[in-house]
Amino acid sequence: MTLHVCPIPTCPTLSPHPGPCPTHAADKRRRRGTTTAQGYGWQHQRTRARLLRALALAPGQPCPMCGDPMLPGQPVDLDHTTPISISPQSKGDRLVHATCNRAAGGRIGHTNRSM
Repeated sequence: MTLHVCPIPTCPTLSPHPGPCPTHAADKRRRRGTTTAQGYGWQHQRTRARLLRALALAPGQPCPMCGDPMLPGQPVDLDHTTPISISPQSKGDRLVHATCNRAAGGRIGHTNRSM
């Protein structure tokens, strides 16, 4: 097993995964604030909870972005079919793998910056 040093300067902690150690990762989550503070209101949270319950009842649904099955316990995000950058009133309406959603968001953000 490879151990990785925490990327925070002066932190000598070794962990089995790359990135910040558990202490610094928790600090980062606290600084980000609650989902409401991040701009996700009760309607977003209610829709996400409803879709997660549906996923738990029917595991293995394909991810709309990559086609691989979504299984309970995997990190998933509530995705907007129409990106918020195109339509600010767009509502989250589907679950996708967190990695797929964040990669797509990065591509869309990069495209919008270069315009």
